[in-house]
Amino acid sequence: MTANLFDANFYRSSYSDLAKLTDSQALAHYQNFGIKEGRLGSPFLDLKFYRASNSDLAALSDQDLFNHAQNFGVKEGRKLSPFVDLDFYLNSNADVKKAFGNNREQALAHLQTYGLQENRRFSQFVNLDYYLGVNKDVDKAFNGDRAKTLQHLETFGIKENRQFSELFDPTLYLANNADVNQAFKGDRLLALEHLENYGLDEGRKFSVPLDLNYYKNTYRDLQAAKLNNRQLVDHYEIYGIKEGRSSSAFFNANYYLANNSDLKAAGYNQQQALQHFATYGLAEARNANTKNNVAFTGVASGDPTINSAILWTRTSSAVTKQGMMADLVVQVSTDAQFKTIQPSLITQSNPSRDYTVKLDDTALASNTRYYYRFLAPGGDLSQVGTFKTAANPTDKVPVKIGFIPDADGRFRPYPLTQNFNQLNLDALIFLGDTIYETAATNSPAAADPYANPTQALADYRRKYREGFEPVTPGGFSSLQTMYASQANFTLLDNHELGNKQFQAGGAPTGTPSGSGVDAKNVVNDVNTTGSFMNKTTGFKTLEQAYSDYQPIREKTISAPNDPRTNGTQQLYNFQQFGANEILINTDDRSYRDIRLSTLDATGKTVID
Repeated sequence: MTANLFDANFYRSSYSDLAKLTDSQALAHYQNFGIKEGRLGSPFLDLKFYRASNSDLAALSDQDLFNHAQNFGVKEGRKLSPFVDLDFYLNSNADVKKAFGNNREQALAHLQTYGLQENRRFSQFVNLDYYLGVNKDVDKAFNGDRAKTLQHLETFGIKENRQFSELFDPTLYLANNADVNQAFKGDRLLALEHLENYGLDEGRKFSVPLDLNYYKNTYRDLQAAKLNNRQLVDHYEIYGIKEGRSSSAFFNANYYLANNSDLKAAGYNQQQALQHFATYGLAEARNANTKNNVAFTGVASGDPTINSAILWTRTSSAVTKQGMMADLVVQVSTDAQFKTIQPSLITQSNPSRDYTVKLDDTALASNTRYYYRFLAPGGDLSQVGTFKTAANPTDKVPVKIGFIPDADGRFRPYPLTQNFNQLNLDALIFLGDTIYETAATNSPAAADPYANPTQALADYRRKYREGFEPVTPGGFSSLQTMYASQANFTLLDNHELGNKQFQAGGAPTGTPSGSGVDAKNVVNDVNTTGSFMNKTTGFKTLEQAYSDYQPIREKTISAPNDPRTNGTQQLYNFQQFGANEILINTDDRSYRDIRLSTLDATGKTVID
């Protein structure tokens, strides 16, 4: 049996220049011109995808490739299109499976003749019912005709950024996989193809309501079955959702229905609950799975460019007040009420970094004000932060930047910062000394990072946390509002580095662990030892605490011929804001020579 992978009606209606061709003329045009031009001859075959998905066919001519798909590809179970999966069609339609077994040619014929109009599911990541539900203009235009609906999706909808799946949004996939986005430059069809060919097997993030690692690890029967990621998607769509299984930390259909009375009153089933969550519930931060009582230490954004910014938070238990790992979704919007949101970023706070998390949102527009918040399972929300991206270098626009100096803990809660959100700054430059290592009210001094780096790391992190907390219960939360009110640039200075030997990162270490050398000895004025304080455990410990709590973009310098800088964290940068301003952020601690304590007899001038 040879599969039929050309549809003259589809071909004519997809391309207005071919509308008057007869069936035989349409087929001849497709074979002689259409294939080469990248035209689709059927809603069930995309030859570019077919070639890319089957490396052994790469050398075939276009005509031979088409012939292979019809004569062998369907029978062999090869993927024909990113929109159609015949194995899924068989597995999700028990009567078709019973009638045809694993005969994919008969399954394709059934789908073409009956299944499409019977609204049967034929893909893990395409749901025409959902497509019509969220695109009312398409539903009105085609009056529910599934063949025309699929044609619209393939020809227009995928390019028009229309939603077609509760479980997959190509734009979200691109936002959470920067390398894919960079490679495909935002192309949603290529994103879908990448997920089908690589992303699933690689375990990439593609959905908020479905987390395959979570799904597998939550249920022992799935672990015992040793299902691969594609099989896990099949299992959830065919069985799991109906069985009321949790599909991610953020979604359980039964829980969602039980805790949202409007949906229950409307008589929604599990599938409709999933569709509602994907379309509305996530953006509305509805309670869709067990609440974990997550609290947020604060939020901050930093290092904005024309198309990106770092977003930061820390999570803890609202009950115990201790740091707690949490699954998180980051919601970004140009609207302070989050009526519309950008594609969600999926992440998790990191216990090894004191339960903080930083993301680089790289899908932003220039010279635009954004609002952001973090969402934890069960609907726990962080406070809202805001930032503005830099304008393009040719744009002559005003820029409003503020500066703030030291934050000594003795003066917490810093009452002058409580109305920082009224300043409407484009950016704030924190000129170093973002914490002090010294004692303050109810805050002991931090441990010596040379003598006890492990305790020092805990203590310095505590100092940073205190910068977001009130001094008395219910009081003003110190710098929390300040960090949330605009994009931030921060500098590393002497108090972040203990105000002793580690403040001069380019100085000799004295000993491998960084005991330091005599600053009064002129031999140490210029470091010729080949050992540098910025490579010691003590320095790196303090730098780690700083990096954990500041919304900075983290990069490592590669300079093999410069031992002073090679392998160190790059804390200096510059950013242009439109045509009129450039911010140059220096690092005057990581590489500087030893701090001189006296002048020598030659009358040198010391600049510090």
